[in-house]
Amino acid sequence: MSGPREFFKQMVGGRILKFYEDGVTASVGVVENPELLDLNGQKPLSIFINGKSDSSTFVDIYTLKLSAHLPAILATQRRNVMVIGLGTRVTAGELTLYPDVERIDVAEISGTVVQALPHFSQATHYVQENPKLRFHIGDAFRILGRTKSQWDIIN
Repeated sequence: MSGPREFFKQMVGGRILKFYEDGVTASVGVVENPELLDLNGQKPLSIFINGKSDSSTFVDIYTLKLSAHLPAILATQRRNVMVIGLGTRVTAGELTLYPDVERIDVAEISGTVVQALPHFSQATHYVQENPKLRFHIGDAFRILGRTKSQWDIIN
């Protein structure tokens, strides 16, 4: 009865709530686990969307990195890339490492997820500051269907 912020704090237990926002399409929380260290020697972060852990900079990070690098390595060309869903931003961040990637479009249904982006800066090569990145807020199906853009990789 104390509201969603208090409920969320109790749900994550001993982890530290770094961000919480109720948005139009999603309730988003970012939590830090003070008992572990991630690949960068930082306390790992997880993103919770509508109460469900969606991704983290700890265990999930290997899959997220691979989901960027495998298609990038196998593609004959990778100038323009579309990433569907932002999550912890690791996939989009890894794609910024390729000098021949000129543009990274990200389709994200929730503007609230985008607001949490700065919390993941160290795990994403500060992707939010990269001029290659373009956000499209809305359903990916609609975004893909309404544009004349073409991408070398859709991830």
